[in-house]
This record gives sequence, C-alpha cells and structure tokens, in this order.
Amino acid sequence: MEEFKDLEDFEQIATSQQWNLHILRKGKMKLWNTKNKNYRTALKRVEYDRPPKFITKTDLTFKIDESIIDAQEPQLMYNQMRQLTKEFRTQAVTLYVQSVTRKYELLTNEIKRIIKGFPKENDDGFDCEPGYAAFKQYNEMREKRFNLEVEQSIYFLDEQRVEDETIINEAQLKLTEDEYQLLKLGPRFINDPQTAARRRTTELTTLKHKLLQNLYQISIKLHPRLNQSKTRNNASILDDIITFTQSQGNSQCPIIKKKKNYGRLVKRLKYKLRLFNIIIRKTDKSKVFHLGKLEDYQKKSIEYMEKTQVYQCLDTNDPLPDLIKRTNKYLLDLRLAKWISQKQYEQLCIRPNEVELAHLYYLPKAHRIGTPLRPIISGLKHPNIKISKFLDNLLRPLFYKTALQTTVTSGFELLQRLEE
Repeated sequence: MEEFKDLEDFEQIATSQQWNLHILRKGKMKLWNTKNKNYRTALKRVEYDRPPKFITKTDLTFKIDESIIDAQEPQLMYNQMRQLTKEFRTQAVTLYVQSVTRKYELLTNEIKRIIKGFPKENDDGFDCEPGYAAFKQYNEMREKRFNLEVEQSIYFLDEQRVEDETIINEAQLKLTEDEYQLLKLGPRFINDPQTAARRRTTELTTLKHKLLQNLYQISIKLHPRLNQSKTRNNASILDDIITFTQSQGNSQCPIIKKKKNYGRLVKRLKYKLRLFNIIIRKTDKSKVFHLGKLEDYQKKSIEYMEKTQVYQCLDTNDPLPDLIKRTNKYLLDLRLAKWISQKQYEQLCIRPNEVELAHLYYLPKAHRIGTPLRPIISGLKHPNIKISKFLDNLLRPLFYKTALQTTVTSGFELLQRLEE
C-alpha cells in the first residue's frame, strides 16, 4: 500500500521526462527482479552446497564387489568416486554462478545509468526536485519489496537442505563407508530380529484372513461354526501356498552378501564420537542424524539458559529424594484427612525406582541459519506426573462442559454451527 501511494504521489508531480524515464525503467526492473532472484538463489545454493538438479544428476558412483577386492581398497575407490563427483560439481557450479552473476551485473549497471540520468535539477519552466524526491521514495519502497520477495523465494533451500540430506555432518567427522551407511538409515532404524519376527508372524496371519474373506467370501469372525471345516481346509491351503512361496523366494534369491556386524560397528562409532567430543542428535524437522560439536551445544545451551533465566544447573546436587519424600508426605496427609481414598493414595504414591527429574535437552534446527537449538523438557517420568494426570481427569470434563458453547470438536460440528 505504501509503495502504491508513493507511485500515485510521483505520478501527480513528475514531469513528462521523468515519467518517460520511469516507464523505460519499469520494464528493466521486472527483468532485474527475475535475474536478482536467480543470482541470490545461486549464491545460496553455493553456501548450502546444493547445486541445481541438472548438475546433481551426474553421479560417478558404481558398485564394487567387496568379496574379491581387499578390505581397504573399496574404501579408497569410494573416496576417489566422491572426489571426482565433487570436483565436477564444483566446476559446474562455478561456471553457473559466473553466468548468472554476469546477467545480474549488466542489468544492474543499465538501471544505474537510467537513475543517474534522471532529471534532478530545475529546468526552464519545470520544477524537477519534488518529482525526483518522490521517485526516490518510490524506488526505495519497490526495491524493499523486491528484496523481501527474493528472501521468501529462496527460503525453500533452507528446508530442502535438511529434508534431502540423510546425514548433517557439521562437525566434519570422518566416517567410513559402513559408518556412513549405518547413519544413513536414520533414527528409525532398529536392529531387532525378535521384533521383526513377531511382526512377520502378525502380517502373515492378517494376510491369511484377508485372502479367506476376499477369495471365498466368508466371514471368519461371524460364522465360525458354519464354515469351520471349509475354513480349516482353506487355511491349510493358504499355509501351503505361503510356505511354498517363501521357499521359492529363498532358493531363487540366495543371500551372498556378508551380514554386517552392527553391534561392533555401533561400538566403534560410539568410541569415535566420544573421542572427538561429537554430539549426535536427530534434527527437529526432518528427523535425520545431525553431528555437532560438544562445544557448540554447550555454548548455545548456556546462552539460552542465561536468556530465559528459568533453568538451573544442578551439578552434583540431586533434589529428587527430597522431592519424593515431600510429595509422599503431602499425599499421606491428604489420606489421613480423608481427602483422597486409600486406592487413590496407592495410585498416586511415588516409587523411587519409577521416577526421574525432568531434564532439558535440545534438537538442532538444521534448516535454520546457524543451526539454532530447540529446547525440549523431558518430564515423562517426573515425580508429579501421576498427580498431574489425576487432576487432568478430574478437571477436563468440567472444562469441556463449561467451554461447550465456544468449542468445536470436528469439522462437521463447525458446519452445523455455521448453518445455524
């Protein structure tokens, strides 16, 4: 609105020569805005090491048979592949940035020449100073809007930088190929064969029920007696089919690759993290692993605690036993005063082996500049968590009853109220 108002003011007091130069410059500014976006985006891509897609398509990685070559040679070859790919991308990005920068500089110089030739002093019969002042004000507002649009247009790089990366190694820790592949699996990776076996049994049982219902059009749950014999025959047939399919799959696809010892790999990785004082965390947004230095975490944590003034470092002091003692005494007083029943007292009473103090930890915001930390309070095992849940169960129905007229619980209810 301010920019439009400044344009109207300039249009009313501008001379014919000033207005013609403004029209000439208007088309140049639209083109300059596009080139400025490309230029700023290219610089941001260089800063985040995120080349355009036509450059990242080139990948010189190929598979190496580790069963033939010695154990150390594959790692050297992988390093050479990555180095070649990195050099090509560096040269391609350099040429791309030079091209974009050249276009941006040519348009910028041309616009500067137009502004330099803009009438500033009074000519014969024309008062140019008010028009130049109005044009200057309008030009500043327009450039401010263009710069804001550029910042908004390149923000997607901040998000993509985190979403597309599998590991964010800000600590510059040297990882072997096995360690890199392990961290690439992400925080959701769980090496638990027993859990996988239980899940496999459940999935096969569910598959059998679906096949029986869809192929033979019977309901196992609703008609167990009427279709007992038929169901038993169908189930045995399905068992034979599943067993035969699994045996065929195992015979046709033998596992040749040597199984990795994840336990030893994790121990080696933990030792390396402790040796170099590296903190491993999952990121706040994309949930991938982030490797950061311990000094950076400590520095940012101290800054946050000093800024908020609501946290205290306990050092060697442990207030947990005293907190448990005072809370249990308070619950006992309530029981003796008959404010709570014996069952409620046993339910709310604190057991020392089940609780721990709430603590502060951080998740790195890798999609933000400087990687700030998101503070999180972990209080799931806090001594007062049972009391909190107990009070919530008592007060929440009262709150819902009181706020019923001003609360919407679903979209259907919202439509009904809008129609009324």
